[in-house]
Amino acid sequence: MITVHNGKFYFSIDNYSLNADFPNLTSELFVYDTKKGIINKVLNSKLFTVSNDGRFICYCEAYQVTNKEKHEVPYWYIFDTKTKKNKLIISGKQKNNWDVGIPVFDEDSNSFILDLHCDADVMDKLILNPYLLMF
Repeated sequence: MITVHNGKFYFSIDNYSLNADFPNLTSELFVYDTKKGIINKVLNSKLFTVSNDGRFICYCEAYQVTNKEKHEVPYWYIFDTKTKKNKLIISGKQKNNWDVGIPVFDEDSNSFILDLHCDADVMDKLILNPYLLMF
């Protein structure tokens, strides 16, 4: 759950565990507008973080399988809530097969910071400014 400066509250519902019984059910990300008292579905995702102004959502689709890797590889996207457009930012395994951690938004740099880790050890970081769409 994330609250941002624009008075909106973002949260997800994990439907992954129900997929055995309901294969078409996905995890979903919602936004609650505290000023209007309305809840709207934003997109399908469980893992996410939001920029402090609520404009950008960095989220993961963890169920994609690439032909090259032959297993599930998390695909990370930036979703612009203003234009309603997605931008794929990570589409495969990282160097040395490091995993990508759930990003955090750093207010000082206006960037999403994604940890690259092996087991529990952080090995490197990716820093993405969504306003410029640059690492």
